[in-house]
Amino acid sequence: MRFLTLLAVIGCGLDPVNELEKNSDTDDGIPDDAIMLGELALSPSTVDFETLLIGQSATEEILFINTGNIPLNVASVYIEGSNSFSLSTSIVSFDIEPGAQEITEVEFTPTDESEATGTLNVLVSSESSIGQVDLIGVGSIDEVVEPDTGDTEEPEDMGLTIEKTSHDFGLISLNSTATITIPMKNDSPDPVMITNITSTDNAFGVSDFSDVAVGETFSPNVNRAVTLTFTPTDEMPYQGDVTIETDSAITPSLTVSLAGEGNCSNCVPAIYVFHNGNNASTLNSFTVLGGLPAVETVQVQNNGTEPLIISSMDLVDSMNPPDLFCGEVGVFSIGGTTSGTLGPGDTVQFTVTLSYVDPNGLMGGLCGIDESANSITINSNDPNNPNYVLNLGGAIIGLGQ
Repeated sequence: MRFLTLLAVIGCGLDPVNELEKNSDTDDGIPDDAIMLGELALSPSTVDFETLLIGQSATEEILFINTGNIPLNVASVYIEGSNSFSLSTSIVSFDIEPGAQEITEVEFTPTDESEATGTLNVLVSSESSIGQVDLIGVGSIDEVVEPDTGDTEEPEDMGLTIEKTSHDFGLISLNSTATITIPMKNDSPDPVMITNITSTDNAFGVSDFSDVAVGETFSPNVNRAVTLTFTPTDEMPYQGDVTIETDSAITPSLTVSLAGEGNCSNCVPAIYVFHNGNNASTLNSFTVLGGLPAVETVQVQNNGTEPLIISSMDLVDSMNPPDLFCGEVGVFSIGGTTSGTLGPGDTVQFTVTLSYVDPNGLMGGLCGIDESANSITINSNDPNNPNYVLNLGGAIIGLGQ
């Protein structure tokens, strides 16, 4: 079971539905404490962390179950309320197949001696309302022992701090976006402004929905969170640094080292052969008139997502006459590019020529070319069509004397 938690999208403008408890006649596969958001069951409807010592953390799971017959898209999951509640790393959205389930983890880390409340909000693409799970926890100072520093000096100003300075996103599907939200705090007595955010690799960046952005100011002792993103475009490992620059003399910059790898389980080359704009498996439009060769142009395109390698083109030319009158009726030949590598979307073309070679000449009449006996086989690394066959046919017309 993978654990998913998602990017916070604030202000969706949708109605909450945390009052929709499961009816008594609901299927046994749905927990009794679940709430329903359309066909999506969320369990439990309330997460109570009870009492926890200040500074310590506890984690609870929230179950997402698709009770319907079609896949559901969970577009966003985010928390509102006390900063003591948080989500771990996530991808922006995920699908749940019918009957399947996913798990989201919520963490509670109390910062003061009080009751903390919050709401886990869930947005499903097919629903007009937001599902809400209540979050409750209490911070306590009982048995909390302050560390012995050995002196009574005032603590040094720490400036702007960030909870995590490195992260590996792991395998992420190509052109999809994964995120991680990292808490930050201004421990100095002065406001700190974010003056710039840079990345050494364009695959890494800051989400448009991040609570930390260029021009934002941290007031003293204020907690915020920066949401970093990873969007791979190629099937390869990535590494880069995101640097947050500030106007603080104590912490002029903070750097987070990031890593991840682009993954594409269905990325393959795909050959597509066409003639005059249409897909071609048979080319029978050759017409040799009065001994003049007939030439046709064929295009080959890579409709896949990986390079298409054309290793060769094999020509089968029967040269067999359909009847004794026609004699040796014709010879096919290939010209132009017959091998090479095509990137995704690239196109190459080659020509096929039919020539009349009967030395006695065709006095008059019509001779057909048997397309079942003449062909070109295009050999490539397309796993679904490694040997593409293009049949050849046509006619030779004699003008007579």
